[in-house]
Amino acid sequence: MSTPTAQPTTASAKPTTREYLWVMTVRVDGQEITAKSTCAFPAGATREQAFDAILRQVSQDIGKQNLTVGFFALEPNTL
Repeated sequence: MSTPTAQPTTASAKPTTREYLWVMTVRVDGQEITAKSTCAFPAGATREQAFDAILRQVSQDIGKQNLTVGFFALEPNTL
């Protein structure tokens, strides 16, 4: 899985992207596959946009389409 990184910012500037950790479990051809990684999305991006982008990436990574998502978590990566 590719791991985009957020751009460094100065203390006075607002970040233009935010880094997230995601976990997704999909079912395809009778198998369950769980993947996780980090990604960065621009400020103002929606959870739906993130879900769609991550699902496309997982689909490409495993070389399958028509995945059934059983679990999805998306959280800011900074504690």
